[in-house]
Amino acid sequence: MEGALLAGMPLLLGGVGCIVSAALTPVLARRTSSVSVARRILAVTGFAGASISSFVFTSIQDPMMAMLVAEHVPAFSTTS
Repeated sequence: MEGALLAGMPLLLGGVGCIVSAALTPVLARRTSSVSVARRILAVTGFAGASISSFVFTSIQDPMMAMLVAEHVPAFSTTS
């Protein structure tokens, strides 16, 4: 059961990241008065978050904790 949960979590968090990105795009577009700037902000934020998570992932010694951190990478990377 635990293995299935760890295997499915990246897909779930990728979907959550997509929904959050879709919810934030109109808000940022109104604030910046540009849809393209809003999307670029979300892309840079997503890629930065994925990069930070990847670096943190490589430094963790505990396998379970490393998988939990690695599962957050899809949530960040799908916000672009």
